[in-house]
Amino acid sequence: MNERYELTIERIRAILNEETVDVIYRDYFRKVAEFILEIYGIRERLETKPDSECTLEELETENKSIYSDVTGANYEESYANPVYAVAELGEEIGKLLCFLYAEIRSEIPHVYEKRIEYLTICNELFIEIYNCFEMTPFPSYKELKEIIYWYASDYCDVYVADRVAEQVNPNYTFAKDIILNSDLNDMRYLYQYGEYISGKELKTAASLNALSQEKISEMVGEMETFEKPIVEIRYQIGNERIVRKVMEHLAAKGHEFVVYRAAVNAVTKDGFEKLGYYGGTPNKQYDYDHQADQGLFLNKKFVERKCDVMKNAYEQHKELAKKHAGAIVIEPFKEKKAGLIQKLEAITLRERQEQLLALLEDKTGQLASGYKYL
Repeated sequence: MNERYELTIERIRAILNEETVDVIYRDYFRKVAEFILEIYGIRERLETKPDSECTLEELETENKSIYSDVTGANYEESYANPVYAVAELGEEIGKLLCFLYAEIRSEIPHVYEKRIEYLTICNELFIEIYNCFEMTPFPSYKELKEIIYWYASDYCDVYVADRVAEQVNPNYTFAKDIILNSDLNDMRYLYQYGEYISGKELKTAASLNALSQEKISEMVGEMETFEKPIVEIRYQIGNERIVRKVMEHLAAKGHEFVVYRAAVNAVTKDGFEKLGYYGGTPNKQYDYDHQADQGLFLNKKFVERKCDVMKNAYEQHKELAKKHAGAIVIEPFKEKKAGLIQKLEAITLRERQEQLLALLEDKTGQLASGYKYL
């Protein structure tokens, strides 16, 4: 997988100097290639200079840089913005390439979790789409959409299966290691997640650090005893002192816990909602613009495919799933949609797709309940 990834980087690096696609699309492919190479730079940095050797200022700069394209006024001229993408690239192709860039941006958390397979999958999708523009100046929307569909369908085996495993298996410890092993008075820990860190997360963490351990214990209170051994914890980044205390209480009562990131890929995302742990929101409008991205590939066949993969994944982890007691939610979070604009250029679900989505949510909900709460 490392070799595959390095080959994608070699190919993507060459795109910066090529003129093999029509001039209309060159800036797009170069900008996305630059972003992918920035992610590659972070991967190299993590291998040679871990966070513990970086200054807080270095980590802040890195975090701001990788999210800069969708923050503030920058979003107005970002290919992640469907209005800009459509204006520059055309109605149908612009929507599709906007989706592609948003999907590529999911590499941010993947690189911090060192998920080399996910990085490779995204890069290979980008190269496959780029190759279409090399073969003909104006590839058909149908051809490109077909590539997106098979990307979503084929990699259900990876994305959806892993998602189920993360939600039931306590051995996925990326976030738990940050919470339990970090010096929470050292704000550098916040940047280990790969999530956007805004003033809110910094302020929350600083406020909790100013409290005594007794006050934290008082805030958490007496933890109930769950009937089953595995408890799910959801939280917003910045609340780690509370989360750590909750974990300590649970461990003292013999419980294990699962902690997983809010989904970032279109195949597994829950629309506008965030289920899991999450950081700040660099741009609510960006999230809103891409809440229905699965409209590019959602059909009856995909619904059946996703449900089959999920069922097989739960079957594989059924002994763990049936040990689940439920979830503890720390700092419940609901993004307010007030002031957000429903853009005509954004991908939306057709009426039939809305029905399919409702069916998918019903089936997957039944699957999860059936295995977790037997």
